[in-house]
Amino acid sequence: MADYKDKVLKAYFTGKMALAIKQRELEIRHGHNHADDVNRNIRAKNKQSHTTETTLAVLEQDPYINTTKEVMGYISEWLEVFDELDQQIIKLRYTGHSWINIEQRLLISNSAGKRRMKEAKTWLVLDDSYLLGIRP
Repeated sequence: MADYKDKVLKAYFTGKMALAIKQRELEIRHGHNHADDVNRNIRAKNKQSHTTETTLAVLEQDPYINTTKEVMGYISEWLEVFDELDQQIIKLRYTGHSWINIEQRLLISNSAGKRRMKEAKTWLVLDDSYLLGIRP
């Protein structure tokens, strides 16, 4: 059964997290109601720069985007800790390759691959708040 670490890693390696950030940015840029930003205390000389400044402020403060970027950075740092073989096992497994395919590509046994994966996942420390970066 897939736990939350599996869900986060699969979203990272399949590009779902990066896509979610781009989609959220598009939602903010094109679907943002600027009338709601009256109390943001953003003063602009003209309407065009006010709209731009308001959109940029909303993008910078969006918790969904910030959390997702933080998780992506954390996972990339986590990956750098492992040797090349472990990185390849992790990448192949979370991009949808079967254990048999991983065995054949990397010339390792099934049990060795699963053991390395399990050990690597123990070093990944995530809490449930990181699931904010994944939309169902």
